Amino acid sequence: MSTGTNIKEYSSTMTMITASAYPDLALELSTSGKTAVLISGGIDSEVLLRAAVEVLGKTNTFPFMAVSQFQAQHYLEKARAAAIDLKLSLSEITIDALSCREICQNSQDRCYYCKKLIYTSIRKAAEAQGIQTLADGTNMDDIKESRPGLKAADEENIHHPFLKTGMNKAAVRNLGTALGVTDTERPADSCLATRIETGCLITKAKLAFIEQIEQSPRSAVSGRLRAILCGNIVYYEYQARDRDVINAFCRELQSIADKEGYKLLFREMD
Repeated sequence: MSTGTNIKEYSSTMTMITASAYPDLALELSTSGKTAVLISGGIDSEVLLRAAVEVLGKTNTFPFMAVSQFQAQHYLEKARAAAIDLKLSLSEITIDALSCREICQNSQDRCYYCKKLIYTSIRKAAEAQGIQTLADGTNMDDIKESRPGLKAADEENIHHPFLKTGMNKAAVRNLGTALGVTDTERPADSCLATRIETGCLITKAKLAFIEQIEQSPRSAVSGRLRAILCGNIVYYEYQARDRDVINAFCRELQSIADKEGYKLLFREMD
């Protein structure tokens, strides 16, 4: 669908789910032309991808994912599964986050430098395919938090369809359910680098340890799960509803921590 197409031209009867439930979003997407949807394995970006496919069609919707040392395999598999389900080809763009000194130093601005690297790398790959529009799943609830990466998004002209049409996380999840996403309650998460205390150097070994110790119970928990490194201590955060799952994995997690020389402390969250 070409840029500037009116919503009435492709949905005169308003039969599409997105157009029926969120006409502003459908109209916003309809003017995007060929669009690269930046997906992360999280629920928000997957819902955006599915909405874009419904509005723009598969020939104008292209999923892209940055693959770096900060991306847990679990989320890469989620992104791949979504692309396969939609019969789309996922472009996996390799990013060497640890090659950037500003990222490894892990200052308050780490996310800005990381997102800048991601966006410029994906834009280069997208433009090579004749794609000018890059969009992500940022929504109204996201801007309530401190997100240095949004500055990089603005600089690189990343579109935020949910944000522009006033959709919050609840609205995104409702749309996801309507579009057939079966796990809309998937907890929000962030990259592995966020598990390392600000100001502490990010290393390949630390990232590998975090992914390993989070991986075992990952598919069994229903809530948020994070292993936070503070010096030689790893705080294993989980939600109360997953207490029995964590208890079942307790010995295995302790063994992983002991092997790498970390003191393991469990921290139950509401």
